[in-house]
Amino acid sequence: MSLKLRLIISSLLILLFFIVVTGYTLDKAFYTANKTAMQEQLTTQLYLLMAATEIDHNADISMAASLLESKFSLPSSGLYAYITDHNNKVLWKSLSTIGISSPQPFTLDKGLQEFKQQHFIDSDYYILSYGVNWLAGDNNIHITFNIQNDLANFNQQLANYRATLWSWLAGMAILLLVALSVLLYWGLLPLRKVRNEVNAIENGHQETITGHYPPEIQVLTKSINELIEHAQNRQNRYKNALGDLAHSLKTPLTVVRGIIEKRAANELSQDDLMRQLDEHISKIDSNIQYHLQRATTTGKSLSQKTTIKPTIERIISTLNKVHHEKNVLVENNLSNSQTLNINEDDALELFGNLLENAYKWCNSKVCITLLLQNKQATICIEDDGIGIDENNRQKIMQRGFRADSNTPGHGIGLAIVQDILAMYHSELEISQSELGGAKVCFKLQR
Repeated sequence: MSLKLRLIISSLLILLFFIVVTGYTLDKAFYTANKTAMQEQLTTQLYLLMAATEIDHNADISMAASLLESKFSLPSSGLYAYITDHNNKVLWKSLSTIGISSPQPFTLDKGLQEFKQQHFIDSDYYILSYGVNWLAGDNNIHITFNIQNDLANFNQQLANYRATLWSWLAGMAILLLVALSVLLYWGLLPLRKVRNEVNAIENGHQETITGHYPPEIQVLTKSINELIEHAQNRQNRYKNALGDLAHSLKTPLTVVRGIIEKRAANELSQDDLMRQLDEHISKIDSNIQYHLQRATTTGKSLSQKTTIKPTIERIISTLNKVHHEKNVLVENNLSNSQTLNINEDDALELFGNLLENAYKWCNSKVCITLLLQNKQATICIEDDGIGIDENNRQKIMQRGFRADSNTPGHGIGLAIVQDILAMYHSELEISQSELGGAKVCFKLQR
């Protein structure tokens, strides 16, 4: 069941409930008010009847007609009066009783008054009775005054009221239903807009939800955008991981090729060949595992400590084999015990890319320095090459950008460095080195 249908059905049920309750309450209030008014009216007429009554010592009743309600004098007027004695004998009755059949009057004890509704033949009656002891000369005469009111007019008035009441309530229900439909359309408009934007995303017409929505829906749209961003980031990680893996395999494969060439020139023994191949094949396997893990996770444990100098020396040893023709002098100012808060695989990838660039662009010298400041360490790698033009310093950190297309490479080394440093809440800074070439620096927790 759709949200719109749920709201409509719920609203209809609530509206129906309140219409029925309201109608019943108003009907009951109208009925009670008219019944009370009728009782008060009959009480007034009873007192007028008593005031107009005269009884002699023989219990003969005479009535001052001028004091009576005019309906008592009209035949079949619907208002009838009886006076009975203690034997329930009718001593007097109004002219309105001529030609009609009405409920039998009854006798009450002295001082008792009774108001009730009685059904007789095809009609309902309100009956008010009052028992009194009437002093006539020296005699006490017990009599009962009975006033009966035919409810035919009252019931017709009640039926007309109910018809009017339910007609108006039905009209109000229709108006409320129309207003509710308009409110539902307006209230659900943001959801329809979200649905249209999600359809546009599915069809490739837009990438994220961009509309402005009420605070209640902003939570939903924010979550959807975060989910889309997460999926896009994961897809980019898979894509970048392939490029990063190819880039990280370039150096060890070059070393393997060099080893094979040395063996072909009989510069290596068979045992040396197998040992060195096994060493670099293990590095290749380690690189593959590392990049596969990076592709499927958002980051590694950032609390691991790594001793930096041995890690860098392993990288330098490999690069010296690849760039043996340059005889690069590496000035390494790190201490043997210095540790940094970085995963070892991340450190190999990070320093491997930076030192490979330094070897590639230097003339003959690379310098590695570490400056300690409180709980942070600033690491800088410099070379004596041609340096990096200031206009290209931001561009070269973009994936795929190459400052010199004639130099072999994929243009993703510094992009990989940026990705790793971002995991450790750091970033790369490029400036001019005093050696004449480039100087790259970054900060890590100790």
